[in-house]
Amino acid sequence: NMSMVYNDLGDPAEGLRLCRQGLAIFEQIGDEPRQAIARYELGNNALYLGRWDEAREQLDGAVALAQRLGLDARLLNSYWCLGLLELFRGDAAACERYFQLSLERALSPSSGDKRLAADVLWHLGFLAMVR
Repeated sequence: NMSMVYNDLGDPAEGLRLCRQGLAIFEQIGDEPRQAIARYELGNNALYLGRWDEAREQLDGAVALAQRLGLDARLLNSYWCLGLLELFRGDAAACERYFQLSLERALSPSSGDKRLAADVLWHLGFLAMVR
């Protein structure tokens, strides 16, 4: 949680450092759902630091865990972040695919979140503008 706070405060380097500590603990105790959360947060912090390869590695790990464990909300966030990463890398088609995957989960009647759907739609609109 401290990692998330530091990211929100604009200090992704400290967020990354703290999240690495958390991930090590979650791996040690075998807590896979929290590993998925930590990997997403690591990817998100790495993204804001311009460490795109590290961001990709962590986000791919978050997706793999979330898919295996059925964590739709974690998939939603991870796909959104991967979309943003692809936007930064200049691959608009990959960006759109990830945003669409995120939107599908945000609109899910069983586990969706309309507020997050609105955020993803905003990003899709932004993508359409820059294309």
